Amino acid sequence: MDIEWREQRRQELLEIRSASPAKLVALYKHVHGLDEFKPLPETLTIEAVIEAILDREGITRLSGPDTTNN
Repeated sequence: MDIEWREQRRQELLEIRSASPAKLVALYKHVHGLDEFKPLPETLTIEAVIEAILDREGITRLSGPDTTNN
């Protein structure tokens, strides 16, 4: 995975967290397909949320866009 991309994206996510923690949570729920109305586990840390988003976006980034529906 591109380390430079990951660090840049991490900074973007930290800025989102500072500006609007709810947006960061919504992004986490979206990338994992979770119900937007259910709470996250109490033990989940912000760092874990950011890492999970980075991991999922990194996988998507490496695999490229889905072209199966064309």
